[in-house]
Amino acid sequence: MNAEAVALPNINEREGFRLPFQGEFEYTCDKYTGSACWSSVSPQGACIRMGRYLKPGRLIRVTQDNHELIGSVVWCKPTHQDNIFVAGIRFMDNGVEASFMVLSTMVQHMLNTHIQKQEPLAVQ
Repeated sequence: MNAEAVALPNINEREGFRLPFQGEFEYTCDKYTGSACWSSVSPQGACIRMGRYLKPGRLIRVTQDNHELIGSVVWCKPTHQDNIFVAGIRFMDNGVEASFMVLSTMVQHMLNTHIQKQEPLAVQ
């Protein structure tokens, strides 16, 4: 484990509200590509979980459902689980693309949940 990750204070600074959300996506950071999960999202940024430490200040490319966002790692710290880290990222792209990606991801998640439960979607 990186000494910088252990020494990082508990950071919970953000602009605006973040919506708790779960879903997987692909990311690239420092020529490393991997899978990660959303913890919470907003048009300005997100909290993510992944299996490696991401150094603050590095650029990260997030790809999901044919959408791509570029952001920067603001903070990263280990969790109580072995080799699982949480990181805060700030999107550098405009808020419209981030909002569309977040909305698209949420709708896809809702549809998948209803299909798995085989519940009809309520239209009002």
